[in-house]
Amino acid sequence: MTALTLPIVTQQKGFSKAVIKSQNKLSDALADRAKKMWETYGASGNISAPAIYGFAGMAYDKLDVQTLGRPAVEYLAEHLRIVDPLTGWTKASDSIEPYRLEMTNKLGDVKLQSYWKEAVSTAVITEFEEAGEKEKILINVASDEYWGCIDIKRLKEAGIKVIKADFFQDGKRAPGVNLKMARGLFVRWASENNAKSEGELKGFDADGYEFFELVEEGKCTVMRFGRDKPTAPPKKKKRTK
Repeated sequence: MTALTLPIVTQQKGFSKAVIKSQNKLSDALADRAKKMWETYGASGNISAPAIYGFAGMAYDKLDVQTLGRPAVEYLAEHLRIVDPLTGWTKASDSIEPYRLEMTNKLGDVKLQSYWKEAVSTAVITEFEEAGEKEKILINVASDEYWGCIDIKRLKEAGIKVIKADFFQDGKRAPGVNLKMARGLFVRWASENNAKSEGELKGFDADGYEFFELVEEGKCTVMRFGRDKPTAPPKKKKRTK
């Protein structure tokens, strides 16, 4: 457990079920489960797993790492990094324990976005420097909530080009649920196709998406993919007795 993670764990362990329920907008059952996770977090013998297997949610459901072949999993271990509210800049292969926390939560009066910003940005820059690659490109598939702990200005000063992958449906930015699923599909496709360059990533075509433009937006370049609105499956007819 790092020096930056420890204060968060200490705080969460001291919270009541009511506080955990409120800060994460959970049901009673999920709040009970989250409270128990924090009570035992860090204990000897706890179950842990590589981050790509340990996280849950719509994006991870579409990544579906359990069904990937070994080359794709090795690709993720080498190329995928996760911005995490408890551990900061996290490799796909880093071991994590189960817990419940959001980037919008606070440590004291400080949002975790702000708390992690310097450390995460430094970690990104350091990793690129150590890799020694001539072309430094970071592909962003995180939500705005999680991307908020990256200092893009510092990255640009370090010579790192940031490209955001964004997803559209019927000419408009995809709804939140579809955005989450598209991010997972994008990472899965990249791992299965061993995509390592901007040009190769433009080939993403899962679930009807296709690349349609590259634009400058704010402080980064945006790689846009679009598709028609997916057709809903036909409703099952009710049986009559």
